[in-house]
Amino acid sequence: MKIIKINSITPVQSGMLFQYMLTNNKSLYMGTERFDFEGNIDMEAFEAVLADLSDKYEIFRTNIIYEKLEEPKSVVLDKRKIPFRHFETNSSEEKNRLAEKINEECFEKGFDLQKDALFKIYLIQTNGDSTMLFSFHHILLDGYCAAMIADIIMNSYGRNISKENEYVPFSVYQDWLKKQNISESRRYWDNLLSNVSDVHKLELVQFSSDRDRNNGYLSMNIEFSEDETKKLSKIAADNHTTLNIYMQWLWGLTLCRNFSAEKVSFGTVAAYRPAEMENSEKILGPMINTIPVVFSYDNNESIGGQLWNFSRTFVESMANSWIGLGEIQKSIPDCENIIDHLFVYDNFPEMDFRGIEDSTGFKIKDFCLEERTEYPLTLEVSKPDNLRIRFSYDSSIYSGESIKRLAALYKTICINSFDAE
Repeated sequence: MKIIKINSITPVQSGMLFQYMLTNNKSLYMGTERFDFEGNIDMEAFEAVLADLSDKYEIFRTNIIYEKLEEPKSVVLDKRKIPFRHFETNSSEEKNRLAEKINEECFEKGFDLQKDALFKIYLIQTNGDSTMLFSFHHILLDGYCAAMIADIIMNSYGRNISKENEYVPFSVYQDWLKKQNISESRRYWDNLLSNVSDVHKLELVQFSSDRDRNNGYLSMNIEFSEDETKKLSKIAADNHTTLNIYMQWLWGLTLCRNFSAEKVSFGTVAAYRPAEMENSEKILGPMINTIPVVFSYDNNESIGGQLWNFSRTFVESMANSWIGLGEIQKSIPDCENIIDHLFVYDNFPEMDFRGIEDSTGFKIKDFCLEERTEYPLTLEVSKPDNLRIRFSYDSSIYSGESIKRLAALYKTICINSFDAE
């Protein structure tokens, strides 16, 4: 293997690399995707597809090099085989247990950014029942394009790739970044974050009797019915905003109510693909960043007015998110206080399940994405049909009971908002 292309890394990649090196945590910023489907993969045909895709898309042949360099670089190799392992089991129960075991082992091992292939595939099959796991690092793939990669692989196997399915190399975005005015974005964040030192930390009452304390990262879900989901979506639309922004506004309100605070903050993941960049929605690479959200509540202002102001600021923050959290934090006197947990709204392109089923003959039964960040609490909002929110938390810091109570308060405030209009 030899290096055929060298690029500077983006501000977002630089922030991920900094945390990776600081914590020595190789599972930081990695994710897994899981497909459950009816049907068996033809091994020879599938491995041929993977070889073709590795040759075609440089994302599968990219590493981040930083040792003995003045500044880190993204390097593309001429050849690399996509790591693929296949397992056969005797029952669906055994298959599911093995899939969960492999998933956990992926997070335990993590990635060596300089040496490892940063995208791996595992397939577990039993009597026409299959599970496929994709393991990847966000320094190369965000959740948005991880969904695109899954589409590429499955549709390529089904020979369903057309000109419309062509994707754009990450270097196009890297070239766009070089033309941006970083001074203007710095001024935006300086102005926005000039008075945030008094925000309230996420300090929850802990319950020592909780059996799951110090048991690693755990999660719990809250779900909304179809009717509740429609009502939340309608309120957002009636106020000329998105469901993502409205749910984040309601989360800020929840924190203010829980702590009797006037101002709170949290982090959100900005997946910003510039409208002025042609085919930005087809770029394969990490175009995400964690940015701070500061929420203030004023009893003397109407809910509609507060939501409008919050929405306007949110959109402006998204447009200035490209400079990276490292640059943003220079505007914050208390960096540790401003972001102590994360709010993620999954806004990925819809998977072409129908196309996959038509081209492969498989029936997709389930699809899910799991990610790990450095934050002790992450809210992940998804809307496959009905709204669902997963609270993933570090049980050594937060007790399950405290998270359960905070989640229940959030749902109550969301539902009460139906009448607040």
